[in-house]
Amino acid sequence: MSIVAPKARRLLAIIKVIDSPIPAEHMLMKNTSHVGVGITQSNVPTLNDALALYLRLKSEGKSDTFVRGAKRNIGFVISALGDRPIDMYSSSEAASVRDKWVENGLTISSIKRNFSTIRSIINLTISEQGLNCSNAFARTLYARRGKAEKVSYTLRCNKTNSI
Repeated sequence: MSIVAPKARRLLAIIKVIDSPIPAEHMLMKNTSHVGVGITQSNVPTLNDALALYLRLKSEGKSDTFVRGAKRNIGFVISALGDRPIDMYSSSEAASVRDKWVENGLTISSIKRNFSTIRSIINLTISEQGLNCSNAFARTLYARRGKAEKVSYTLRCNKTNSI
């Protein structure tokens, strides 16, 4: 019976540790965009907040196409990855957005243009807010696979008079 008592005490100690609260747990933010990801810590603006800041600062005097393009590109990222703080996106997730655009038939030049808008929106927020984080959409490669990039050629003809 003396063997059971120490084992029981150890088991109770383990249970107490498991049930005890995490220090400073109230300061953590639950990540609700991906089920099962767990607890994350971020006080950085979300991608939607970054879009709002970008449009507030940059859209004055711009065409409707500018605003529509920014909203469309950020909307695609949010629908694919969720609206999270901008420091919670990874470069592999940015690559998955690129791959989805390739699957949808976008050309490489269109994908580069879309990523340029997304990068600008995130970079402006990082700069304006003085954040110490990186832009996951900054160094995405654009392999020339999938649908071929459209190329236009301009022909120049020189008219010469011959006798």
